[in-house]
Amino acid sequence: MQNAAAVSTPWFRASFREWILTTDHKKIAILYGLTSLVFFAVAGLMGLVIRLELFQPGLQYVSPDFYHYLLTGHGAVMLLWWAIAFWAAFSNFLIPIMIGARDVAFPRLNQLSYWFFFAASVLVLITLIPAQQIRMMWTGYPPFSLHDNAGPTALYTLIIVLIAGSTLGTGVNFITTVLRLRAKGVTFGGMNLVVHGLIASITVQLVGVPAFVGAVVMLFLDKYIGTGFFDPATGGDPVLYQHLFWFYSHPAVYVMILPAFGVFSEVLSTMSRKPIFGQKSMVLALWAIAILGFFIWAHHMFTSGMPHWLRVFMSYTTMLIAVPTGVK
Repeated sequence: MQNAAAVSTPWFRASFREWILTTDHKKIAILYGLTSLVFFAVAGLMGLVIRLELFQPGLQYVSPDFYHYLLTGHGAVMLLWWAIAFWAAFSNFLIPIMIGARDVAFPRLNQLSYWFFFAASVLVLITLIPAQQIRMMWTGYPPFSLHDNAGPTALYTLIIVLIAGSTLGTGVNFITTVLRLRAKGVTFGGMNLVVHGLIASITVQLVGVPAFVGAVVMLFLDKYIGTGFFDPATGGDPVLYQHLFWFYSHPAVYVMILPAFGVFSEVLSTMSRKPIFGQKSMVLALWAIAILGFFIWAHHMFTSGMPHWLRVFMSYTTMLIAVPTGVK
């Protein structure tokens, strides 16, 4: 597989079949980037319609149900298909090059991860059909998301499971690549800060995504089987969903910003022609942000009736994360 990647046809000469079947990390990076850009445009158009509708009071262009769909789609697509997924393009292109590897550890898994992502993307376009519009808002809070008017939860669940499979496959692949395929003399601490930022963000996703997927699957079971995890009418706890959702969705903020921190650092170093001051402290700060990010999610839920001790703890950890952020 490594040899196949080494003699891969250049992207500007590759046939359509080669693009479809490629395991070359650079071509897969381009596929991720193009798909993310397309959905950035889709989410941007949704946002434009939202702003046009809010231009003045009253109904202007869309129905209330379609407006809810636009809010749901704009939030979810901009987050999962652009702000997070676009870094997958950078990861695929840069990580093997920056650590001296010929390709990723599992090229076929890398290919499969992209096509899971692409399949989820196609299903998102299906939601444009009126009968398939998801209107539960991007957070998917129950009990509203358990109502029929929230849209097809089964389709929403399938989309999330596919994109989670893509994320987890990519995460395992790149962490293995960094741990096992670094060139001779490239230590973990001595890697480029861009790589550290990307790997820290991938680690956050590996830890957080299973909780989010579990919450969505439980939501699906509640709506179609009546299991009662989150439905107050059957003894469920809607706040449990909020905990699971924000356990992933707050650290997702750092999935977006950690790679950017690495990029900013390297750009400043290159443009100033000076080495990065305090490289080790910068690396430690990146990883401290990634770890602390999992202990502050409840500040999104301070009015939900959580225990006092948890509210106090999350308040202190929220302030504590400012320390490594300031170091960075």
